[in-house]
Amino acid sequence: MRYPAKIKPGTHIETVTAHIDVLPTLAGVAGLDTSKTLPLDGISSVPLLEGKTMGWPDRLIFREWRGKGSARSQQYRMAVEGGKPQLYDMIADPGEKNDIAKKKPQIT
Repeated sequence: MRYPAKIKPGTHIETVTAHIDVLPTLAGVAGLDTSKTLPLDGISSVPLLEGKTMGWPDRLIFREWRGKGSARSQQYRMAVEGGKPQLYDMIADPGEKNDIAKKKPQIT
């Protein structure tokens, strides 16, 4: 996203966000009031773009596409394919090379 008047160039967000956050974020950057619209699924990432990470909710983001689903937290991503859960540590293994579902059954 490039908007030098509002967002410092080179800003990088480590916090998990998703496609559902795009519309609320664009509305927030544009200064639009969405309080009188239908509820939006996502949340505005404007505070993150401004470097304000304190108080950001730790949330699970669920996704389903063509019968495949996943749940993503700040640290983990769990996917289910063919009825088999797979768990990845997205901080230690962002390329999702090592399935740790059997090593961490309490998280899976």
